Amino acid sequence: MMSVQMKTEDQPQAATFEWKGLACVYIPTRDVVRAAEWYYQMLGMKASILEPGSHAMLSMPSMGLFLIHTDHESKVNFYKEDGGEPQAAWCFSVKNIEELYNHLRANGVQVTELIDRHDCGINFQFYDLDGNYFDVNDDHRIFVPLHKVTEETHVFTLLKRKIGSKEALSDWDAVSDALGRTNRLPGRFVLQGWEEFLTHWPEQADELMQRLEKHNEVHPDKQADIMVR
Repeated sequence: MMSVQMKTEDQPQAATFEWKGLACVYIPTRDVVRAAEWYYQMLGMKASILEPGSHAMLSMPSMGLFLIHTDHESKVNFYKEDGGEPQAAWCFSVKNIEELYNHLRANGVQVTELIDRHDCGINFQFYDLDGNYFDVNDDHRIFVPLHKVTEETHVFTLLKRKIGSKEALSDWDAVSDALGRTNRLPGRFVLQGWEEFLTHWPEQADELMQRLEKHNEVHPDKQADIMVR
């Protein structure tokens, strides 16, 4: 696949704006009240019916999520090619994706397969009552591909990138300091290729596990489930 680099150096620069994030997202529906009930029962989103035949606001952290009535055939998703798979226009982020997935399946909601995308998290897609197609992702985890470690010190380079440390990590004390400073540590810390890493670098594996467990003990507000695969 060819990569194209856009050249912007010679183009006039637009004014600098201070973007704060996405304010609102609007979801088309033929029946606002029925859709609001579905979103509450299936997704746990409480709705404020602002106008029964017009629109409702769903509870969603840091974003206005609105159900908007339409008499037209409208969807928030699109297709990249004729006869191809649908493409979600935007994606929910959730911490307990397996529970949500099982709940939707148990209630007959059309969902795709739950896929582990490693660094990108775990995700699946689903349809609402009106055929709107959404992506759901759980990126509240860090995947550490330990099977890629070929030298003893490589684990520090790997952890620096995964933890998001701005400073180089040269020893295990530095790793502990970086874990304590970061706000990025998610709900799960997945050690990919653990058995292979343990076989080749047992001392490093022992140190890593001890540092992660100590982090959970010292920082209960930033605890992460430690998973080995």
